[in-house]
Amino acid sequence: MNIIILNGTTKNIKQHSMNLAKIEKIKQDFPEINFITYRISNEIKKIIDNEQYFFEILENIKKSDAVIWSMPVYIGLIPSQFKRFIELVFDKDCHKYFANKPTVVIMSSIKLYDTVALDYMREICEDLDMNYCGQFSAGMLEPIDKKFFLNFLSDIKNNFKHAKQTLPLKPSQYVFQAPDLKQLSDSDTTQLPAIKENSNIKYTPFNSAKKIVVVSDKLNGKPLDGYIDFLKRICPANTEIYDLNELDIKCGCISCFECGLENRCSIKDGFVPFYTSKVMTADILIFLGSQKDRFLSWKWKEFFDRRFFSNHIPTLTDKQILLIVSGSSVHSRSIFNYFEMYSQLEKANVCGIVFDDAKDDKSTADMIYANLRRALELAELKYSNNQTFFYEGARAYLNESLEHHIFSGLYADYNYYKKHNFKQMNFKQKIGKAIILSLYEFKAVREYVFYDKPCGTIKMKVIDLILGIAYRLRTRAY
Repeated sequence: MNIIILNGTTKNIKQHSMNLAKIEKIKQDFPEINFITYRISNEIKKIIDNEQYFFEILENIKKSDAVIWSMPVYIGLIPSQFKRFIELVFDKDCHKYFANKPTVVIMSSIKLYDTVALDYMREICEDLDMNYCGQFSAGMLEPIDKKFFLNFLSDIKNNFKHAKQTLPLKPSQYVFQAPDLKQLSDSDTTQLPAIKENSNIKYTPFNSAKKIVVVSDKLNGKPLDGYIDFLKRICPANTEIYDLNELDIKCGCISCFECGLENRCSIKDGFVPFYTSKVMTADILIFLGSQKDRFLSWKWKEFFDRRFFSNHIPTLTDKQILLIVSGSSVHSRSIFNYFEMYSQLEKANVCGIVFDDAKDDKSTADMIYANLRRALELAELKYSNNQTFFYEGARAYLNESLEHHIFSGLYADYNYYKKHNFKQMNFKQKIGKAIILSLYEFKAVREYVFYDKPCGTIKMKVIDLILGIAYRLRTRAY
């Protein structure tokens, strides 16, 4: 049996890769299988420059019995270098090399937001018409369960077909063109223009002191000139517009973890100065890009990956993020999931997501204008949406992990969360907890509290009084 492993680790050969180590263990456990490993992220430049090598990989995939996608999780998704390979497969319409191949995804991470990355990879596999047989998300020191791999081998041998969960991807060729700006000479542009229901929006330029930074990727995907032109005409005068392809960004994250000590990136280029001086100082961020497969482009993923110089420490607290995507919202579950995760990791607020599904310039322009107006209003309030499990769960998980498991590699994270998030009970809370646990030792109290069983008027009043005091002591104000 021949199995191709497409590995996404960005560490070089001399560095220890936990993801590759897990794969090597599988090879040792199943010596009868012929495994062929391609280090896609490490070789991405060679793959792009040498088309013969690219198709050599694809031919071997076509001849194989199955494919394993193996990679680490970088900021909630796969590494940008690995995503660039996937985009290359789609751009060159190479689906036939993957069709019907049994496949699994093996990821390694601290298991923070790994579900977002796993959902994305499932969509990719199903878009390539592969037979998606499952996934294994391994912790940093967690080996791959041998039973998981035996189950995969059983699916291969029995030709077991799994049901698809993804709607077919249907790329749109629509290109937005900015409509004419309808300037109202009698408008007071010191105020945000009102938008009345069922009325035509007049694109009066906004006048605001809030700093807006627009970041786009104009080279990877459909033309975005119409969006840029429209934003230039409606945004306040102090708006700054940047293209990722024109910034001094040498490469994506290389997982060296030098940033783990003092949040200093080992890659010497212009990314960190740009991010700290422009992105982190903005009131409103407008992210503009084209949908590439099920996400934005690899260049955008490079931007998000490089943000890891700050590890898991929020960098955009109370910022408003407006996302504008040239693509289909119906096929963008991963985009919605990612930005919900991203905003809560950053403690920012995604105030709007605009797609051009309508394929109508006026409708798209109306949505952009209305969402920008909303962003300016929320920026005045420094509004941030209520945190959900994405944040609360991640915070609790990081507290536990940094305190007991992964402290050594993320020293800067540890210091930040120890100061801001590690929640220890104070003396009053400990007293309240002790009272509650002591009362629950009595059967009458348990039956009264949990089963609403009467135990006498005086007893009930005493229990209610004591528990009320204990709950007030125990309750923590976040």
